[in-house]
Amino acid sequence: MTPGRAWFRSDRVMDISTKELRNRLSEVLDRVARGEKVVVRRRGKPAVALTAVRGKPGRLPERTAARAKIRVLGRPMSEEAAIARDEERF
Repeated sequence: MTPGRAWFRSDRVMDISTKELRNRLSEVLDRVARGEKVVVRRRGKPAVALTAVRGKPGRLPERTAARAKIRVLGRPMSEEAAIARDEERF
């Protein structure tokens, strides 16, 4: 890392210390979202590389649609628990 500078850019790569990352997190995340790669250094050594997620974020299915796809095999668990409890009593 360049002495006296917390970060620098070279060929769309941003090199930043953990302290500077904490102070400028929103700006760094905006740069990553625009496609810039960020290398975070801890004690002067590269620790983490941040890159943007590619593709569209997926949507979760509606809860009712997801529940409709679930098929129950056998008896419901509540019935199984009741039967096991009754067997223990007698």
